[in-house]
Amino acid sequence: MTKRSSEEQAGIGLRYQEIILTEAGVSAPRELILKIMKKTQQLFKGMTFVLFDDVLATLKTLKEQKFILGLLTNATKDMVSVHRTLGLEPYLDFIVTSEEVGAGKPRPPMFLAALERAKVSPSEAIYVGDQYKLDVLGARGVGITPILIDRYDLFAEINDCPRIRTLTELTEYL
Repeated sequence: MTKRSSEEQAGIGLRYQEIILTEAGVSAPRELILKIMKKTQQLFKGMTFVLFDDVLATLKTLKEQKFILGLLTNATKDMVSVHRTLGLEPYLDFIVTSEEVGAGKPRPPMFLAALERAKVSPSEAIYVGDQYKLDVLGARGVGITPILIDRYDLFAEINDCPRIRTLTELTEYL
């Protein structure tokens, strides 16, 4: 596993923000995006993650049904400690970070690493994500069936994949 330099991490963050803004229909110069990123980092310094109410119960149900569960994140390997803090560890079989595979979503290495760790073929896998371009298109690009979790109805126009509002709805697609 190769650690990314701070410049590489900043570049990934910049590309991520560009994708988010493009999805929102906003075109902004890089300088403005960098200012937004800096301000966001200041505002969210020390931020903690909180799970939605349906997450642990759904993961518990899926684990009891013997599903192999993984987490794919464009965050750094620090996410591994976050999943412990959130109580996800008993339910996850693996975590794949963009830092460890050297490429973020939607690029294939993330999804291919998950398939390898799960020891399944793309046709046997389902990927649930909350961003259309990064998650749905990335999973589909390697042959994984994507499901878009759209808790706030941000992607109402998306109709080329299942779209769920809560994680508990996932069981309808298994």
